[in-house]
Amino acid sequence: MKPALICALVACLLLQFAGLALFAKGMFPYKVILPGLASDEVDAPKVFDKLIFVVIDALRSDFVFSAQSNMTFLHQLIISGCALPLTAYSTPPTVTLPRLKGLTTGSVPNFLDAVLNIAESDTSSTLATQDSWLAQARRAGKRIHMFGDDTWIKLFPDFFAAADGTTSFFVSDFTEVDNNVTRHLDTELSPSAEWDFLVLHYLGLDHIGHKSGPQSVHMPAKQAEMDDILRRIYQYADSNPETLVVLCGDHGMNSVGNHGGSSEGETSAAMVFMSPLLQKLDTALEWPAAPISGQFQFYKTIDQSDLVPTISSLLGFPIPHNSLGHFIEELLPLWSNLEDQRAVLLSNANELARLMKSTFSGFSKSSKPGDMYCVYESLPTASFYTISRFISQCQSELSSVSSNYNMNYMLCGLIFAVIALGAAVYMYLSHVYTTFSRFDSLSFALFCVLFGAAMFGSSFVEEEHWIWYWIGSLLILCYIVQCAANGNTNDAVLLTIVLGIFRILRRWNQSGQKYAGSDDIAKYLAQDSAFLFTVNCATYGLFLLIVWRYIYFKNMPGMLDAASASIVTFTIFTFKVSMAIALGEEVPTIVVEVLEDLGLHAVQPTLVQLARYSYFFIAMTIVYALFMYKTQMGSLTELGKRQKQFDFVHGLVGITALGLSIQSRYSNIPVWGLFYILYSILYQVKGLSNSSKMIICLILGRSSFFAFGNSNSLSSIDLSNSYNGIDSYSVILVGLLTFIGTYAGPIFWSISVSSLGLTMDEEDAYIILSVLVHSTEAICVCLACFFLRSHLFIWTVFSPKLLYASVWEIIQQPFFDIGLVAVTWRIVSSI
Repeated sequence: MKPALICALVACLLLQFAGLALFAKGMFPYKVILPGLASDEVDAPKVFDKLIFVVIDALRSDFVFSAQSNMTFLHQLIISGCALPLTAYSTPPTVTLPRLKGLTTGSVPNFLDAVLNIAESDTSSTLATQDSWLAQARRAGKRIHMFGDDTWIKLFPDFFAAADGTTSFFVSDFTEVDNNVTRHLDTELSPSAEWDFLVLHYLGLDHIGHKSGPQSVHMPAKQAEMDDILRRIYQYADSNPETLVVLCGDHGMNSVGNHGGSSEGETSAAMVFMSPLLQKLDTALEWPAAPISGQFQFYKTIDQSDLVPTISSLLGFPIPHNSLGHFIEELLPLWSNLEDQRAVLLSNANELARLMKSTFSGFSKSSKPGDMYCVYESLPTASFYTISRFISQCQSELSSVSSNYNMNYMLCGLIFAVIALGAAVYMYLSHVYTTFSRFDSLSFALFCVLFGAAMFGSSFVEEEHWIWYWIGSLLILCYIVQCAANGNTNDAVLLTIVLGIFRILRRWNQSGQKYAGSDDIAKYLAQDSAFLFTVNCATYGLFLLIVWRYIYFKNMPGMLDAASASIVTFTIFTFKVSMAIALGEEVPTIVVEVLEDLGLHAVQPTLVQLARYSYFFIAMTIVYALFMYKTQMGSLTELGKRQKQFDFVHGLVGITALGLSIQSRYSNIPVWGLFYILYSILYQVKGLSNSSKMIICLILGRSSFFAFGNSNSLSSIDLSNSYNGIDSYSVILVGLLTFIGTYAGPIFWSISVSSLGLTMDEEDAYIILSVLVHSTEAICVCLACFFLRSHLFIWTVFSPKLLYASVWEIIQQPFFDIGLVAVTWRIVSSI
């Protein structure tokens, strides 16, 4: 690459990074909150003295309320009237950190908390200085004990008289993470226990969802375990009627067990109030319950923020500042005096009115009858219905207020992004456009325009995979017609096979929102364990042949070459099968028995070792291939060198696919075999120019991201392979493995394109094409977020897309689409 081009490329990347960073800083500022603690106590006697607050992470409503639920003791409490069941709406982003903020302060958390959620060392999201029901309890001298997810300790430093935190991110652990909480119950529920508030946060159910989904074979047993814990807790409350027990989920989960998005399953969490005093409400309900609407809306649906004024009022605390919650009116009869009930609602209304005054400058200036301020002034003598309606209106108005965008940062970010796009277009026109055929130039320009325009439509962002599938299918079809018209029948046949495989990849995993959870090839294979195992055996058999033929063959004496190739592939295959067994996926019984006979039990220590061996063997195979081919090239003829180069590039691509399969789900392993076949066919098609192959690889790189089931929703981030080879949480290692697992497809095609025999100018051209695609995405996504910042789906669709675009531009682009391509090309071309 020429120095001038390098300078232009570096400048373009820096402008991209600066633009995205400035735009994100303007779009995701920290939320402005009212300082201090509320001091206006509820003018009604408290109902309870003590609170046991139980959070079961990812407790979706149907896990508790549906006929399939295994929480039998809790069902009896509902039927007897000792429990009030509710479905609590969890505001996106549905991840733990922002949801705990909502459950404790009653406010709408910042979207940026979804990013901070993964950084365990982050302290910028602390609630130490914000008002919450825990802050009110601490000010009142209450002793608070906490056991479970250490996110609580990060949010509320020095709040707890006793605490034992467990990391929430080691999702491979289903049992110990909960046992570490339960082991404290005997002490905490004894008559001599010294606490006023007891917080318990269980993580195992969420971990099961991440690893094997809501239908996992581990789920019923975990529900029964949680139900038994609730039985023990309720027995304490039954003997101490001044104790209120609250059970809730911080969020739900989607059909594959993940969360972070806005689907009904992710936003529908269970919430249950439990106490023998609730029998006076005379609200005994039936179980099992039928959904009132949708699939997960059982009983009455409330907002999670409604918990905050409800707990505060029941325990006699001031309602925290910044709370947008509405007292749960079904609990009002716990006060037998109507004036006390009125006082509870008025306190709720007064706190919301303060927020309205601080948020809307014109709120207290309205004077027309029917205006909210006039209604507020009449509340002391108004009916219960009027007070309740005023609270609901305030809640609606305050919840819909947009973020306090910093327009200066956003505009500066847009300017940098526009300049970056201009630099990318300049590089394309000056170094690429003139070397491409007219068809390739037009097709590339067309898909850039279509891709960029699609970023302004919420449905297109949600279903972005269809853009790449449509473009890819149409382009390959055009190349088929082109080859046939030129008389290259063999190439036309090969590209027809490419089109067929591409069609299979489209159906392998459903992506997006519209058809999320629908049937696909991966689900079909998962239902037939023998067939899936056979297909996976065939896939790893293919890789065994590739590693043996292209890397070890004739480079080792005797049968050592076959043995070496077998060790590499067998170790990885054994790890993936053992992991599938541990996750409760169906594997033929004979396979399970064989693994047990070999001592390869599907338990955490064995899985960690198998994963580490897999990584080690992959690394050693790559090093061996590099060493052998580098040392042997000098003694070969020109024909021999070409053969060695052919062997090396095919071996390198094969070992890359084999290594990346470690970070894929068991049902997605066959995709790697299809990817390798696609690469091999493209390598053999001689009727296509390298520029055409580069464009196809670009499209395959993007579409492969979605082929594994990813989407532009945070909920599609798959953590099931983020702990392979790790026995404790590390934000760097987990982040790296999560990235590799999510972007494994694009990483594969970054290596593949550089192994197609490109010249130096063609390698430069591919990098420029990639940069232009990324620059187009950056500016279009930023513009969409800017102009649609008041859109209904700004936080559920466009903001997550901005985060994904940032990862594409800041990580995938420089390290893989540019760095890995350049390094691989230089290795290949030097042999």
